[in-house]
Amino acid sequence: MTISNRILSKIKYYSYFGFKYQCNCCGSTFNRLAPMLYDKHKGVIHHDKCPKCSSLSRQRFLYYYLQNTNILIHGNLLHVAPDLCLSAIFRKNPKISYFPLDKFTEGYNYPTDTIFGDILNLDFADNSFDYIICSHVLEHIEQDKQAMKELYRVIKPGGQLYIQVPFDYRDMTYENPEIINPADREIHFGQFDHVRIYGFDLVHRLESVGFKVTTIKAHEFITPQKINKHVILNDEIIFKCEK
Repeated sequence: MTISNRILSKIKYYSYFGFKYQCNCCGSTFNRLAPMLYDKHKGVIHHDKCPKCSSLSRQRFLYYYLQNTNILIHGNLLHVAPDLCLSAIFRKNPKISYFPLDKFTEGYNYPTDTIFGDILNLDFADNSFDYIICSHVLEHIEQDKQAMKELYRVIKPGGQLYIQVPFDYRDMTYENPEIINPADREIHFGQFDHVRIYGFDLVHRLESVGFKVTTIKAHEFITPQKINKHVILNDEIIFKCEK
């Protein structure tokens, strides 16, 4: 007699159950979280993946920030490369007109109603959105400056863009256009389809296209107790960009 994958999934899920930690995206509680490999080259593993909604530290930090600053109470939201866990939250908000967008890649799961789009050439009019979320996208884009220009073009004056990227707290971004082999990119940039590791000069890149940029660091915005409760990494960072 074989056990179905559905039953095995439930057994695995309940093996994490408890009350020590809470995912602020789905509200579930656990005694431990599932492992997530962050850097195959360095072998860095964090146990921060929610067994219920699959949220990661970066998504819980972004949602915690949005919740605790009363942002996204109304308006048009463009979500570039939408996460399943956050997309499920945003689409339930009746005051938000939600636009999930991605450049579809085989092997990935996309939220319902995700539309096709290229961040280098967005099919929206100027000044279309009150808010844009662009999390862990720019490190995939060779022409990141063009992507930033497009994001600036489609956001409204006074609108806010939230950028997250793999970040190494270095001064200068590490990139090398001669590194094109997927195996070499994994060694140098941490993933086979990444083209750089950003440093704080990301702020200057964003400012150069017109944004006013504020850096929001998890360990400065959230109390240690909340960081521990929601399993948010201390070094998570959001680049808040205003037009």
